[in-house]
Amino acid sequence: MLRAYVLVTVTNQVNKARDMVMDFLMDKEDVLSIHGVAGNIDMIIELQAMNIEYFTELVIEQIYGHKYVMNTTSYITLDTRK
Repeated sequence: MLRAYVLVTVTNQVNKARDMVMDFLMDKEDVLSIHGVAGNIDMIIELQAMNIEYFTELVIEQIYGHKYVMNTTSYITLDTRK
């Protein structure tokens, strides 16, 4: 099982765009957590995928494909402690 963190930037041209993207992500079984953050990005998503092909489809087609998502940056976990 692959685990990753995806940094997401949403449009600032649509009122409540961040909330709408977060609501959309709530229905995704592979999304483990969603954190709204302050700074250069709008949220950090923790997700899991069974393989790199599914991860690619999930991030590019589903998350980046959302009409209010402007940018994504992914970090795949190599190992975890604690």
